[in-house]
Amino acid sequence: MPEEVIDDALLVTSELVTNAVLHGDADIVLSLEHLPSGVRISVSDLSDAVPVAPPTTPDPDRPQGRGMIIVAARATKWGIHRHETGPGKTVWAELTYS
Repeated sequence: MPEEVIDDALLVTSELVTNAVLHGDADIVLSLEHLPSGVRISVSDLSDAVPVAPPTTPDPDRPQGRGMIIVAARATKWGIHRHETGPGKTVWAELTYS
């Protein structure tokens, strides 16, 4: 896997886990899946609140509000899957290379 994809995967993982810790509920689960040409990062928690990328650039003086912007910029694709049984959701991102 190219080094830049590894660096991006570390950054995306950090952002997704940080969001779960700050805005999610207990029992956070991190999953990594090797894909034929990349990696899928998934972070699950028990909160029904879903993250959104802000429609505008956050205020530079505000320390938060950039996590999902970073995820969207680095990931090939990302999304949210609400748990079918019980509360919670999984936020996932895929990073691929050629």
